[in-house]
Amino acid sequence: MAIGKISFLSGTLGFTTSFNVLLPDTVQKGEKVPVLYLLHGLSDDHNMWLVRTSIEMYVRLKKIVVIMPEVQKSFYLDMYYGDAYHTYITKELPEVSSKFFPIDPARQYIAGLSMGGYGALKAALCHPEQYMAVGSFSGVTDIVAFAKDANKSEKFLISLFGPDLKVKDTDNDLFYVAEGLKGKVPSIYLSCGTEDFLYYQNIRFKEHCLKLGLPVTYCEEPASHTWDFWDRQIKRFLEFIGI
Repeated sequence: MAIGKISFLSGTLGFTTSFNVLLPDTVQKGEKVPVLYLLHGLSDDHNMWLVRTSIEMYVRLKKIVVIMPEVQKSFYLDMYYGDAYHTYITKELPEVSSKFFPIDPARQYIAGLSMGGYGALKAALCHPEQYMAVGSFSGVTDIVAFAKDANKSEKFLISLFGPDLKVKDTDNDLFYVAEGLKGKVPSIYLSCGTEDFLYYQNIRFKEHCLKLGLPVTYCEEPASHTWDFWDRQIKRFLEFIGI
């Protein structure tokens, strides 16, 4: 297993950005392997999955590339006032990664925690043909409720959603996007601790997806918004996707 950091000039973002990558050392010449895009949370960066979990150990003997990008506090959106991180994550990053690494474009996965859980779900539900499965661990699944939270900075919310804070029934609203899914849908893995402040958001979204007949697997356990929980969950997600 090799660990690397890639910095490159992003045409989508208009500046140099970075991502960390885990690479298997057992890939044969010409072989293509699956890729997992692993997304960080609001107060984190692209280093935190490596620092706070055992992700390297979990994939050490597995044939999978793990890519951990940096997105600042963008919520993985094409921000109203800011940068186009959704486009970057779903289009440019896979294109760049496939040039550098032996990635099979037909076997893409995406997962994340908290803000990253939202970003992973938005990517997979807006581009269902692109991913085989998506994982959300303590994800912000109800972005409409998030945008109405009086404790959030109005300036921050406006940078994400615009001055009218229009979120409901847009492509940023996971409940709305889920209702419009047709054809191929990636397998959805949702998890949340029962003591997490996002627990009831996740319950509502799980029930919404089940009502729509979407392929959802749900996991909960006594836990709060902590790295101990997310460490267990990334291991379970790898098992869920058969890696």
